[in-house]
Amino acid sequence: MPDAGGIGIISFYGTILLRNNIFYGNTGPDVGGAYIQNGADETVILTNNTFYDNEVTGESGYNSVLIEAYDTPVNLYNNIVWKEESNDRSELSVDNGQGVVNFYNNDIKSGFIAGNIVNTDNNISLNPLLENPGSGDFYLQAGSPCRNTGYNSAPGIPDKDFEGQPRIMESTVDMGADEYEELSPAKIPALNEWGMIAFILLAAFAAIGFMRKQNHHYYESWIVQQAQMIY
Repeated sequence: MPDAGGIGIISFYGTILLRNNIFYGNTGPDVGGAYIQNGADETVILTNNTFYDNEVTGESGYNSVLIEAYDTPVNLYNNIVWKEESNDRSELSVDNGQGVVNFYNNDIKSGFIAGNIVNTDNNISLNPLLENPGSGDFYLQAGSPCRNTGYNSAPGIPDKDFEGQPRIMESTVDMGADEYEELSPAKIPALNEWGMIAFILLAAFAAIGFMRKQNHHYYESWIVQQAQMIY
């Protein structure tokens, strides 16, 4: 079994489903990120994962993902597979002999896919524009090319993203583990009737306190702070 820095998965009896995961900064002799091996008559599905800046350290290998599936279907949808500083190694390798590879709506820097039938469309090779991955922030920026460019009917697509937010917040699912959320601008709350009455009463007490400030410095300060807080 190849030595992977992130995760190694082997199954000969069931479907392998990997989704909503972030693999970042892993290193390994044969594969930087994930090694996946599956037997005949089963399926490998990778949907909405983010592989970023993983690196193979051996003389040969793959930075992010190596899949050996032995004639089984391989489905790769809505993933980000990216290395900021290239070392001339492929980010992804899929080898499944005579099997089918479905490779749709991924953002990948470089890859190698071998299969009897390869179905592919809507893939891009653009910087995913993550917020600050070096500090562990893998949110998409507003202008990310991965925003609204995934495939809504991808196999195994999760209902929520990696932090539990709804997976589709706009018209189209995003690529990667994060679903972009556009925050609403902060609103200044309006005073309701009771709030206005409380403010008027406190303002009146503040005025009285001001007139007697020589003997009630602390009380005056308290009234002013409370008035400001409620306002």
